[in-house]
Amino acid sequence: MNLFNIIKQKCSILSIISEYVTLKKTGSYYKGRCPFHSEKTGSFTVSPEKEIFYCFGCQSGGDVISFIAKIENCSQLEAAKIISQKYNIDLPDNQESDFNNLDKFNKKKEYIKTNEIFLKWAQKNLLKSKLAQDYLNKRAINKNSIDLFEIGFVPSGTKNITELISFAKKNNILTSDLIDSKILIEGKHGIYSPFEDRIIFGIKDHLGNLLGFGGRIIKEEDNRAKYYNSHDNQFFNKGSLLFGLDLAKKKIQEKNAVFLVEGYIDTIMMTQNDFLNTVATLGTACTKEHLTQLSRYTQRLYLLYDQDTAGQKAITRLIESCWQANIDLYVISLPKGEDPASYLEKNNDLKSLILNTKDIFTFYLEYIGSDFHKQSLNQKIISTKKLIDIIFSIDDLLKQDLLLKQASQAFSIPFETLKYELTTKKEDHNNYKVIHEEKQSIKNINIHDTSKITQLEKKIFSAIIDYKEAHKSLNIEDTEFLKDWFSLPIKEIFSKMCNNEDLSQEDKTFISKIVIEADNNNSLEELMTEFYKKQWKDLVYNIKLKINQAEKTGNSNLTKTLLAELDLLKKKILKRGIHGQR
Repeated sequence: MNLFNIIKQKCSILSIISEYVTLKKTGSYYKGRCPFHSEKTGSFTVSPEKEIFYCFGCQSGGDVISFIAKIENCSQLEAAKIISQKYNIDLPDNQESDFNNLDKFNKKKEYIKTNEIFLKWAQKNLLKSKLAQDYLNKRAINKNSIDLFEIGFVPSGTKNITELISFAKKNNILTSDLIDSKILIEGKHGIYSPFEDRIIFGIKDHLGNLLGFGGRIIKEEDNRAKYYNSHDNQFFNKGSLLFGLDLAKKKIQEKNAVFLVEGYIDTIMMTQNDFLNTVATLGTACTKEHLTQLSRYTQRLYLLYDQDTAGQKAITRLIESCWQANIDLYVISLPKGEDPASYLEKNNDLKSLILNTKDIFTFYLEYIGSDFHKQSLNQKIISTKKLIDIIFSIDDLLKQDLLLKQASQAFSIPFETLKYELTTKKEDHNNYKVIHEEKQSIKNINIHDTSKITQLEKKIFSAIIDYKEAHKSLNIEDTEFLKDWFSLPIKEIFSKMCNNEDLSQEDKTFISKIVIEADNNNSLEELMTEFYKKQWKDLVYNIKLKINQAEKTGNSNLTKTLLAELDLLKKKILKRGIHGQR
């Protein structure tokens, strides 16, 4: 058994994909919104029984290894390694050696290990530092939260850096590893850490891999930037990571909602107050990638940003992104001067604010409409056109009309005027789109179109796939019949299987779609009997037609051959147990 089959046999495709996508049972399948493209209605389907997934929206499909490879943007072998490590799958030594040449994967593994050793050292130092503990007490962060979020502290000074290097060495981490990870930096006056005299928070991906750190100053006289984050690198990207997602994702799925805040301490305090479905961006603007990632788990997002000018602008910038990611965004307005942490530290009730949330569009209208009537004519035109651009980004026509009506009332602009502006924009866009699509039409032939493939074909092919080696158990006549009878591209894939050729990822994706569409519960033998029943009439008709033509032309030899062929066909059909055919 090869490496991939061993891994697939020892893990659950449903469990693994559920780490990324919220799935609901529908019959024998599980469905959810696709993580590979933006969609409102879930067309992403997982079959635990057949161990495959397929999206009818973007035509992505395959097995669990294909899924991890696509979502983690890595090779199939790297995906297999991720699964084997995440789920502690023991592999034979000869299979484990297949991973030895995964240079990027091994680098990531070493990078994560370096981070873990550094965090372990920082956690030990937190227990020794009264200053750090006093700060956390002052912020009302309790011991459970310190342990849950693995908060640490990095003391300053050459002596402490030397201790870190020594601690790392005992754990097989070199000084060069700490420098490469930017935990330590070589300066003019020696080695130092940018995290010195900072509380540090480990930043993990959704799978719990420790990829970087955020650090906060705690001394009042410290005039450095309040927060410092690890530098972006090939493994750490602030535009895609969310603090706390590894801890919150299950609760997000359960509650079908997520709270998005701006800071590490905001997340910790929200979690400490039983808002366990809370995550934070890493001191950067929320990106479309962040929203898309969250949309895999829920369609409802509550935003808790500071209500200062910068915070309000940050909220309004998300309006188009949230619609593109198909996530419903609601704004919770905190009192001015408060952030979630400071608000909760004072024992305030956040639930009352949640009851008064505003959807993002209402918030946007209030934000730009607060001084709309005071604006100059040109400013009003600019604001209105920006509004039209935002509404244009929505695909849902009913939603467009409802938003236009809402905007019409807010700005005292006739609905018809706004509708005309939107229609004009659509016409301009469609004219461009027609020209562009004409150029692309030849390239965009849909190889995943299965509409001309009969259900019986799909079921037979599905049965062959289900019973892995089934194509080898077919006799030569059956195999040749199927090779001729199957439609493209099943015909080509079946031929590859019969010739023991490797299947491409495109082939595997197509197979996933066919198997899910077939929804087959019959045995291959039953289906082949049905196949011959359906074929009998056509086969007999064609041979009889040839016999009539041969008799008309007086070709007695051909007539004799065709009669023998007809007799042989009857015997084959009877052998199959098919009776009563005329």
